[in-house]
Amino acid sequence: MNDETAPLAVQTSIKERRKALKWSQEKLAQEAGISTTAVHNLEAGKNGFTDKTLASLAGALSCRPADLLLPMTEAAPPIRTEPEILSFLARIEGLKKTDIDTAFGVILLALQANRGGSQSDEDRDQPERANRRRESVPSR
Repeated sequence: MNDETAPLAVQTSIKERRKALKWSQEKLAQEAGISTTAVHNLEAGKNGFTDKTLASLAGALSCRPADLLLPMTEAAPPIRTEPEILSFLARIEGLKKTDIDTAFGVILLALQANRGGSQSDEDRDQPERANRRRESVPSR
């Protein structure tokens, strides 16, 4: 991150986080122990910030000071289908095929338990079932 982008990221991050909490600038200033003018000027890019100000704002916003150096990112959409679960597991570096199959079986059992379903004989044999479903997921 260069010197030109750091202030922009901080002002954007503070504003995004404040709005996510549905706080006014006055509320953030009060929670951080700084003036409303300081919050306004910081969000508008009129003033820089000190380590102390950044730490106060981070404390008020329940994040780390380093988190304020980057804009907030939107949460990834939820994983809902078995192929999405397998695709996610396949992206975890260092997992072997057997690890993926085991994790997939455990996840399926947890989902089934949370949905209140009963376990059939086929569901008890998760590694074999996981192997069949993995055929559509590229291996590493």
